[in-house]
Order: sequence, then structure tokens, then C-alpha cells
Amino acid sequence: MGNVTDVFFKLKIKSVVGSDCWVILPGMPMQLATIFPPPLSYLAVYASTVWDEQKRKMCDELARVRFVPSPR
Repeated sequence: MGNVTDVFFKLKIKSVVGSDCWVILPGMPMQLATIFPPPLSYLAVYASTVWDEQKRKMCDELARVRFVPSPR
């Protein structure tokens, strides 16, 4: 999972903004605002949680990248 995200992030975002720029990755509060009916809403919340976890991992591995968790 992380490899695809890391490659996209390193090649696309950092190439545009430069390696000295800070990047803030926001958490997605899907559990608060999902418009999908069950069971699709459960899948949306799960996918959002997985994506936020990938963002956290990227912050641990890459310089000048920070994750801001969503409000609960």
C-alpha cells in the first residue's frame, strides 16, 4: 500500500513544491459527514481510516510532511 502512495507523493507533490516546502496532510472526518447509506457508508469510513493511516506512515518516513488528524 505505502509504495504506490510514496512514489506518487515523492514524484508529484515534492517535484512541484520542492523539497524545502512543508506539506500538511489533513485527516478525513468521514465518520462525521458521510452521505452514503449503509453498507456503503461503512466502506467509506473504513477506506478513509486506511488512507489516513497511510498519511501517518508517510509523515514518519518523509521530511517536512505533517498529518493533522480529523476531529472526532
